[in-house]
Amino acid sequence: MPSAVIWRTCSEPHQQRVHRVTPQPVRCSETTVWAGSSSGQPQYGQAVRAGPWGGGVAGMAAAFLPEEVVSVHASLTPSTMYFQVRYLREVVYKSFMIDLRRLAVLRAVARYGTVTAAAEAVHMTPSAASQQIRRLSRELGVDLLEPHGRRVRLTPAARGLLRHADHIEQYWQEAESQLHAAQSSVPSGVLRVAGFPTACCTLLAPIVARLQAEWPELTVELREAEPPDAYDLLFSGDADLAVVESTPTGPPLDDARFDHAALFDDPYDLLTHRDHPRAGERTVALCELAGEPWVVGQPGTSTRRLELAACEGAGFTPTVAHQAQDFSLRATLVGLGLGIALVPRLVRIPADLPVVRTSLTGDQLPSRRLVRVVRAGSAQHPAIAAALDALAAQETRGRVPDAEEVSVEPFR
Repeated sequence: MPSAVIWRTCSEPHQQRVHRVTPQPVRCSETTVWAGSSSGQPQYGQAVRAGPWGGGVAGMAAAFLPEEVVSVHASLTPSTMYFQVRYLREVVYKSFMIDLRRLAVLRAVARYGTVTAAAEAVHMTPSAASQQIRRLSRELGVDLLEPHGRRVRLTPAARGLLRHADHIEQYWQEAESQLHAAQSSVPSGVLRVAGFPTACCTLLAPIVARLQAEWPELTVELREAEPPDAYDLLFSGDADLAVVESTPTGPPLDDARFDHAALFDDPYDLLTHRDHPRAGERTVALCELAGEPWVVGQPGTSTRRLELAACEGAGFTPTVAHQAQDFSLRATLVGLGLGIALVPRLVRIPADLPVVRTSLTGDQLPSRRLVRVVRAGSAQHPAIAAALDALAAQETRGRVPDAEEVSVEPFR
């Protein structure tokens, strides 16, 4: 078991002393953990007061030691901070019998509902994941899972632990981010970004090119993923940044597992054949399209729900002629005169199709909100921070055009 120096800061200078101890719960109001020699004085920084549940390393330690505070001064060198993080991990693993990997499996079971799916998310075999849960249950002295039909569900004790586990993961992400930032502010390594097709074309692909041009030591990987899959990728660590469409079925913006920030709203336009009677008009009221054949999204999708809600808000139920989730397919069907459709303004329509985009007017017009998401606590990681800065700049350059900027001429 590793030894470490515990620097106890007391009210009287003559009472200050240094002790070499093995990892064990530390009970004092002001403590800094130092890995290294017992020379009598810390080499870098000094103890500072940190409130309970503080950020970074201090916050992570407080998550395990609710009655104590472990603090890290900003003047620590990268090597010293590294030993801080390494020591705290050893304390977690060996002294308090809490293995972060076991908490990760528990969080995955809560998200996916089965041990098999959780194991896949955390890159374990099902037997290994089950073993992690059993060990965690034995160490804590409580049952964490109970049978529920062919699945399992969390016990009340596990649900209580889960709330803390999400915060612990956030603190660990903050600790890792601070560690990487202390070592070097230059983005490096591998950064994985994900998003649905329109977000990839409009926002993420230009960001990938910009980041790799500006930071040669950074490799950026882009992955197309619909919002549910993008959240799974973030949760499992297979993506670091995602741009998703905010939907009622997705995680709420205050979900403790993720850090959300709204980007902008993307309004829907009407898409018609160039020979359609309404094609030459500057705007069209949605309520005037009740008798038209419609091309709408697939059943059960957020796009279809949004389209039907918009039509119902305009006073009619659309006549569904065709169903297509891909907007290029919708545009093809419209170009063949098989109906009309709604398309988000950011969607690029092939220029060779005989279709026209027209802005809509009326109440409760359909639009979708684009949101960027990272794991809670990870935003200050140098690579992720660089991507967020690039996303903010790209958002400004690639903003959604105003209604008067949308072309009403047919594409040739």
